Amino acid sequence: MPRFLLAFSALLGWSLGSSPAQTPATEAEKQQVRQLLRTYEKNLRAIAKPNATAAERNAGKRELLTLVEDKSILVANDLDSLAAPAPVSMQQYVQELLPKQFPDGVLTTLLLEQAQFGPVKTDQVRRYDYLEVRVPKSLAWQTTPPADSNEVDTVQFSRTVALSFYVRFGRGNPLEKTQLLAVSKAGTAPTLRPLPPLVAWWTALGADWKAVLMKNYQVEAYPRESDLEGLLALRKLSIAKTPIQDATPLARFTELSELDCSQTAIGDLRPLGKLVFLEDLNVSRTRVTSLQGIDSLSNLIRLNGSFLKLKDIRPVAGLTKLEDLNFSDNEVTDLTPLAGLVQLKKLNFNNNQATTLGPLAALVNLEELRFGKNKVADFGVLTRFPNLVVLDCYSTGLDSAEPFRRLPKLAYLNCGANPIPTLDPLADHAFLVDLNVGTTRITHLNALRKSDHLEVLDFSNTTVTELGPVHGMDGLRVLKCQLTKVAVGDKDRFKKKHTGCQITYF
Repeated sequence: MPRFLLAFSALLGWSLGSSPAQTPATEAEKQQVRQLLRTYEKNLRAIAKPNATAAERNAGKRELLTLVEDKSILVANDLDSLAAPAPVSMQQYVQELLPKQFPDGVLTTLLLEQAQFGPVKTDQVRRYDYLEVRVPKSLAWQTTPPADSNEVDTVQFSRTVALSFYVRFGRGNPLEKTQLLAVSKAGTAPTLRPLPPLVAWWTALGADWKAVLMKNYQVEAYPRESDLEGLLALRKLSIAKTPIQDATPLARFTELSELDCSQTAIGDLRPLGKLVFLEDLNVSRTRVTSLQGIDSLSNLIRLNGSFLKLKDIRPVAGLTKLEDLNFSDNEVTDLTPLAGLVQLKKLNFNNNQATTLGPLAALVNLEELRFGKNKVADFGVLTRFPNLVVLDCYSTGLDSAEPFRRLPKLAYLNCGANPIPTLDPLADHAFLVDLNVGTTRITHLNALRKSDHLEVLDFSNTTVTELGPVHGMDGLRVLKCQLTKVAVGDKDRFKKKHTGCQITYF
């Protein structure tokens, strides 16, 4: 390979996404390029030759612009006497610079017999084959003295400039048109047209993001603009359980209604602020420590922000469409931001540091409430939630089952690890399916005589002495009665009758 091409290959790396594979141009490909350059030369001559008619110039301009990828491609300003003038667009070159620099015309000649062809490369980003060919270009013009000048001789001038032409063609697609990509001074890297915006975005995207999108959403390594338009129009996106750290690319997915970022390393939710159609967001078990940025997600219906070390949930205060909110396993003390979220049906703040349920008083649509392991002082607000089906108040300090009396729809109740002395307020709760009263102060199960639908019952670590009504629970699948005072014979009788029930006792 000629020395100038070796040097030029190094210069190309920043502007052309070429693959390592390089192969020599075939004679047929060289002939294609020569034909393109001959047509280029013919039209430049028609535009700039002395005494050219307007019709000739216009015809030359029209045909010349059919040879280029776009009229805005950048070409070397070889008309300027400066050592390294800035490149200009092809349109500016033929419309402005040629007539301005050479008002009397100029004869341009490409010395194609001296053409030196570089190898064919593939620009994987722009998805085409291209090559660089170095061709000297000769410019010849003359100057005639004005009529009132003492000089009588016409002066002849000429200049030869070494140029590099970058030509694209379809090596694997004979129907693809051969076109000029750029023209630069030899030894100077070409300036290509900017990539389409979405392709530029993809090119700059981190390797972790590309890997996830390629694997989960079948995106090619070098996608087309139309492919990326389809990707960014997704309604559902999951990057869960991936090594992604930067949430910035999510700002592009403006059509999303469902987004799962759980178990990733992202730490900042502000890039999500423009995802105004988002209805379902999961950021559980990430590095997020603040909900700042989600306050604009006014259409959010479901939010999972569990296991985040959150101390403040104020950004959710205005998300009045929320129906399902989970911020369990955090460090939240103040529930005031929840006061206006009257559409909530499911609320989980297990394992936080709240001490009062007062701010929840208006949430009368709640069907599921979990606040286990919060040391709450007053439980009277529970009576405001007659639609509760699920209630988890495990280890909260609850010392009476009385609030349950006014919750007739309860099906799943976990009130274990509390100093509750009796289950009598549950006597009329016929819909109970799953009940945990383990580690309480109850001594009998008589209140469960109407609980015919129970499937799971845990009264372990209590002083209950007999199974009593449990013998009649034919649908029971799981029974935990270890560390109680129930006699072994009583347990054996139950086990013999309920062979399909998993029973734990010792």
